[in-house]
Amino acid sequence: MRTTTAVIATLALLCVGATGVVAQETDEVAPAAEPSVYFTGTFENTGLELPDPIPNLDTGVLEVRGGWIEFMTESEDSRIAGPYRIEPFHMDIDPLTGIGRMFGTGHVIREDGAFEGPIRGVSRPLTEEVDAYTASGWLTGSGAYEGLTYFYRATYDGEEAFAEGIVFGGEAPPLE
Repeated sequence: MRTTTAVIATLALLCVGATGVVAQETDEVAPAAEPSVYFTGTFENTGLELPDPIPNLDTGVLEVRGGWIEFMTESEDSRIAGPYRIEPFHMDIDPLTGIGRMFGTGHVIREDGAFEGPIRGVSRPLTEEVDAYTASGWLTGSGAYEGLTYFYRATYDGEEAFAEGIVFGGEAPPLE
């Protein structure tokens, strides 16, 4: 274990070009981390409530502020499968192209824990009634999911709704 740690530390230093750092030998064993779980799944829109868009005269975009959208997620990971809600749900829409950005707070709430955090995405019109979109979110665990982070990417192309992501031990990287 000591030799392996020293070799890894030496290789890491060579890779980043650091100088003046000495690898220390230790008998401590790192705690076992929660294993990362990659998942795929599908989702279906099960509810939507949005206020009317309001024109922003300074930017020229139509702003939707507040409201919510809810999905039912099918996944092999029981922590992810089930209802997923984005509330508040906001959009800024270019009235000339129909392209918009989406943002809000995602909520996965189960009996034993929850994941919550910021989502970001983009939408584009396919028809007058249907938009396609891609969104992603970094959600932080609480309750039984304390110490876990849930990252996902979801895409709807007008026909299929697909999601993939990972649940892992640790924090999300800074988003700003």
